[in-house]
Amino acid sequence: TIAWQSLSGALHGQWQGESLEVKTEALELAKLNPGIPLGPIRLDASYRANTDTPAQGILQLDHASAGFAGGTLSVVGNTDWDLGQAPWHVPVAVRGVELSALMNLYPTEGLAGEGTLEGQLPVTIGPVGVRIDDGRIAALPPGGRLQLPADRLGSLAQSNQAMALVARAMENFHYRQLESGINYSTDGTLLLDLTLKGSS
Repeated sequence: TIAWQSLSGALHGQWQGESLEVKTEALELAKLNPGIPLGPIRLDASYRANTDTPAQGILQLDHASAGFAGGTLSVVGNTDWDLGQAPWHVPVAVRGVELSALMNLYPTEGLAGEGTLEGQLPVTIGPVGVRIDDGRIAALPPGGRLQLPADRLGSLAQSNQAMALVARAMENFHYRQLESGINYSTDGTLLLDLTLKGSS
């Protein structure tokens, strides 16, 4: 079940002999929430298929974008997919995502951040699910700020001197570099490797 709101635009269809073609024009969905809020979503696309195999045609995207956390997610690069030949590689560009808005999606008391993120997410969609291989997200210059109360890392800091230093620094950390590698597997495992440089 997915909540959505306010769909507008035009949908044109043509059935001629053994050929079926459907095309959208300025299709816009104000809000979509499959677990995280997206919107507005804008789509211009066409789909061609044989009537004997209507679900195994060619999907072509002229434009596909979605608002997310103050920025946008857009499909870029190759935008033609044969739905009869999985998997499908969907390159997604991340632009202008606000770190503060991202943290507000899953609010944690005392956790705060500022900065703007951009990057690329190579998404692969297949019969067993969705995965991301070697995605990269980075903060734009001049950087920003992260704030994590020391008690959040308290249990680790008690037995590890290095973690105690991290806990103190993260109470008010001003970063000049924030970069993250992103890998997401079809079993739901998310791996992030983070490079963070700055001072407190």
